[in-house]
Amino acid sequence: MTAISQGRPPRAWLSGGGVVALLGLTAVALTLSGGSRVFAFIGWLLAGPAAFYLLAQHTVADMQQRARPVYAGSKAVQGTYWTVVVLGFVGIALGAWQIAEWAGRL
Repeated sequence: MTAISQGRPPRAWLSGGGVVALLGLTAVALTLSGGSRVFAFIGWLLAGPAAFYLLAQHTVADMQQRARPVYAGSKAVQGTYWTVVVLGFVGIALGAWQIAEWAGRL
């Protein structure tokens, strides 16, 4: 008798994306509270390209898991995915706003 491999959502990529998005949002918040504009650039990079790269890796790994004979999906993972997307977009928007204000004052 052979065992059927069960696919599960890859949580590591998703967790990493969430942590990076939160770090980016925190860096942008430092800029909003009077910190250096460098934090706006760092926050934008973390909340944008870095977080969404990790989300893309999660999606690729999730598709590989879904290709298995049995897949045990999770509503919590799906909700977490969309939470990370929202955090990333908020970090991108606030970081871009701070960068634009800085560039407008040059």
